[in-house]
Amino acid sequence: MMFRKGSLVLFGLLILLLIECACRIILPDSKLNMLESVSLICQEDYDLIWRQRQNLKTIFRGTAVCTNSLGLRQREIEKNKPLGVYRIICMGASSTFGWGVEAGNAYPFILNQTLDRDIGAKKAEVINAGQIGYTTYQAKIYLQKHLLALSPNMVTVAHVLNDVDRCRFFRNEKLKDNQLSKLAPLTVAFRNVLYKSRLYFILRRIVSRIYGKNERISAALLRKIFDQSKIRVSPEDFRNNLEEIIDICRVNNIKLMFIKMPVNLPKPVLSPSEEQIIKSGDNLSAYYFKRGFESEENKNYKRANAFYKKALDYQIIDCRRDALYYQKIMADVASKHNIPLINCAEVFEKDINKNLFNGPNDPIHPNFLGHKLIAQLIYREIIRNTFTRN
Repeated sequence: MMFRKGSLVLFGLLILLLIECACRIILPDSKLNMLESVSLICQEDYDLIWRQRQNLKTIFRGTAVCTNSLGLRQREIEKNKPLGVYRIICMGASSTFGWGVEAGNAYPFILNQTLDRDIGAKKAEVINAGQIGYTTYQAKIYLQKHLLALSPNMVTVAHVLNDVDRCRFFRNEKLKDNQLSKLAPLTVAFRNVLYKSRLYFILRRIVSRIYGKNERISAALLRKIFDQSKIRVSPEDFRNNLEEIIDICRVNNIKLMFIKMPVNLPKPVLSPSEEQIIKSGDNLSAYYFKRGFESEENKNYKRANAFYKKALDYQIIDCRRDALYYQKIMADVASKHNIPLINCAEVFEKDINKNLFNGPNDPIHPNFLGHKLIAQLIYREIIRNTFTRN
């Protein structure tokens, strides 16, 4: 009897494996959407919400991505810092990670090459600790629980856009990052296996299409998405997170620099009436959500869908406004605590043709020229604040 049950279990697992193999042929990496692609390189984490997968070798958004045993996008590093090495850890999100560019074209690698060439006897080691989608909340925990063990001499911090974002790659709930409860380790492990399954992606797409054909259900889902899309880190928490990072670095005798990254969120083309709504002081995203809710209440689900979609699209205006405000908070914290602030945003703004970004399909992340410029700006500040001092 036990043998028969075991055989049935094995047979069931074999069938699932064959179905999964077929699904991987039907839905190869090249056909994954952005959120599905992220699951290839990130996994949920008990402490950090998520982090990059370890020992990875894949193609992500058209670019080769490899990670080491720490989940970092670079070669293996010695956890025990060698004698005579000045270790710099670059913290940040996707722009630090090098979204859309080769690993050797991301600013931490370029910075390492420049320092190696110019500082002579002092050996510099720059570590790319960029984690896709990270906020300052995740960054402070990541620094405390993982990066301090690498004994850095200096840390650079480049965070803003994800703090003001309205959605997360994982666990999109109506909560800020610091309000999310920790999942049980077994739950995290199960979900990470699930996120690697193409069968799961295909089933999710099928369900989404079925719901999408029903205007009433679609409107309800869009309303729920908007209702859950709350800012990930509040202004007060952003300030507190930066100050906690400062405290961590000071206690551990680590030099710290803040990087004011460019905010190049695309500006939607607005109609004259929409321009007027903004000039009157109203929030355009909230305005369309209200119109969508009214239409849904009146059972005009087609109009409700259209309004809800506009409400979600125009959240980018709120993100841009908030990001600029958060940059001011960073500058204020840097000034208050005498932390060097590298103003990459100001330099990028002088590039009228926007030749420093990945292009029209990705106007947010720097391209090789953008990364090269960021590396140059950090290099100048490092030389001025570190290697010129005894």
